[in-house]
Formats: sequence, structure tokens, C-alpha cells
Amino acid sequence: MDIYETKLKDSIRYQQHLERIIDNASHDEVIFSPREKGEYKPTELEKKAIEERWEKPIGNPGWERCFHIEEAGLIRGHILLRAKKVRSGLHRVDLQMGLEAMLRGRGMGTKLLEWALHWARTNTHVEWIDLGVFESNAIAVKLYEKFGFKIVGRVEDSFRVYGQPMTDLAMTLRISR
Repeated sequence: MDIYETKLKDSIRYQQHLERIIDNASHDEVIFSPREKGEYKPTELEKKAIEERWEKPIGNPGWERCFHIEEAGLIRGHILLRAKKVRSGLHRVDLQMGLEAMLRGRGMGTKLLEWALHWARTNTHVEWIDLGVFESNAIAVKLYEKFGFKIVGRVEDSFRVYGQPMTDLAMTLRISR
């Protein structure tokens, strides 16, 4: 499967993908999002804000780039890098990744992470990549550690998803140029 940069023309398919990730997860599976089923309903204003971040030039506060994997014409996995909102934080970006169930366990998370790290090293002046992941999502934690991310913080009971307290891990990676 190929990886594509998510563009404005992909916005509706991207929003549908995010809805599927949340709505198709059950509380019996590994919890990877602070949202429960039915909670991802962005307003038109929120959708517009996402599109505006995609259009911001790299190096400006708040820029964002998203990349995705398609299967049968649908976006099924994504990874995004989001710059800080203030100029003094532009040497760092936040990373988020989401895969629909059919892509999990097939190496797609590895593929997306490789792509994003290479892209960040060659297209930006970013020095650090930060992310948050639930401690109970051991597969994701292991993947990030394989790429050199280090746990730098731990917040117990940061969210309660389906009534279950979730411990959030802060992880970071210094990328070299």
C-alpha cells in the first residue's frame, strides 16, 4: 500500500476515516483514543480549522501535515505531524497516528511511522517529535520504542474511557538531520 499526503480534496474521506476509527472500536479492544463511540462529530468550524492547518506553510506556527494509507478508495490509516502554535515551539511537533482495525497487525503502523520520520527529517527544521499514548496500548508503546521514542512522563487517570481510568504516557524522540 502506498502513502499519500492528505490534501483538501481528501478532507471528507479523512473525517469519515476518523469517525470509523472511533465508532468501530469497542470497549473490549485496546483503547487508543480518549473518545468513545459516537463522540467524534466535528463541527464545520473544526473541519475548516483542520484544512487551514494543512494549508499553512511549514515553519509557521500551527502548520500540520497528514499522510494516509488507502484501501479500496477509503482512507484506512493516517499519521500527522502538528507544529506548536507559538513560534518558540516550532522545533517540536506532535505526532498522532490512527489505523482502522483491518490494517492493524500488518506492519502499517511501522510503514506510516517510517514515512513520517523521513518526511520530517527532510522537509522541516523540526528537532523533536512528541506524542501521547495510553500505557495499556502495549503494541503502540513497543512500536514507538522500536523507533527510539523515550517515555518522559506518565499521567495516571488522565482520561476515563468507557469508565476505565487511562494512564497517558508522554513520549519523545530527538530526530537528527
